[in-house]
Amino acid sequence: MTENTTPPAQGVTRAGCGPQARSEDRFRLPSERLSAMADALSVPDGGFTVDPVTGADVRTGYAVSVHPECERVLDHPVTAMDLASYVADRAATLERPRRVLGGWHDPDTGHVYLDVSIVVATEAAARRRGRLAGQKAVFDLAAGESRLIPRPRRHGAGNRPAQAGKRGTDRPRGARPPRLERVTPVVPEPRPAESDPTRSIPTPQEWAEEQLAQAPQRSQEWARDVASIYGLEITRPEETE
Repeated sequence: MTENTTPPAQGVTRAGCGPQARSEDRFRLPSERLSAMADALSVPDGGFTVDPVTGADVRTGYAVSVHPECERVLDHPVTAMDLASYVADRAATLERPRRVLGGWHDPDTGHVYLDVSIVVATEAAARRRGRLAGQKAVFDLAAGESRLIPRPRRHGAGNRPAQAGKRGTDRPRGARPPRLERVTPVVPEPRPAESDPTRSIPTPQEWAEEQLAQAPQRSQEWARDVASIYGLEITRPEETE
C-alpha cells in the first residue's frame, strides 16, 4: 500500500484516477453524510462501503480495493473535509461501473485507508482480487467485519519435492535403501566314492601284467619297455612253460 497523507493540489491529475471534478455535481454525498462516514472511521476496524452515486451503504457482498494507485493513507483522525477532498480527486474512477467508495481503520497501525473498491459476491473472489492488488484484507459487508487475506506460503529447500534419479538411484533423496537378507549358499555334501571291498589295489607288477594281457600282440614289446622303466621284468607266456 502506498502512503500519502497530503491531498493533491488543485488541478493535479493522479495517474489512473482521472481528473479532478466537483463531487457535489456527480454524487449524493452531502456534508452530514460525509460526517457520519468519518465517525465510522474513528473506531478500530471501523469502516464503510458507500455507493457514491446514490449515497447509500452497500450491505451485501464483499468489498475489495482494486485501484491501489488511488489509495490514500491517513495517520490522523479523519474528518468530513478529508473525505470530500478524496471524493473530488477520485471522481472519474468512482463513476466507473460497480465502483464504490471504501474506508477502513486498520486496528494494527491506527492508519485509515481510503480507496476505490468493487463489490463481489463471494469471499474467495474478493480475496483473489485483493491479493492481486496487494491488499491486506477484504470487507464482509453482511457481517460488518474485515477478513484478512492469507498470504501463500513459500516453499523452502526443506519443502522441495524429492527428485528421482539423483546419485545413480531411482529412489527419492533421503530414502533408505531396501534391506537385503543374507542368503547362505547350499553346498551339497560330497558323495562317497564307490568302492569294492573285495577288490585290492594291484601292485605295479600285477598292473603291468594286466596291461600286457589286455594289450594286442603288437604292443607286448612296448609293455616290457614301460615295465623296465619301473625296474620290473615281464616274461613272455611261452617263457614260463
